Amino acid sequence: MPQLSPASGVMVYILLIILLMYSISMQSYMAHSLQYKEKMGVNQTKMMMTLS
Repeated sequence: MPQLSPASGVMVYILLIILLMYSISMQSYMAHSLQYKEKMGVNQTKMMMTLS
């Protein structure tokens, strides 16, 4: 077993944090885009109602 230096441990820790932040941001982005699409769909149906 090669001895891990403290620097490599810190690097692994930073990489884990970056992955965690990335996954959280992707989840929030997907949720926001879904809400945005729903709002756009509602607006489009309202427009159709007023046009017809």
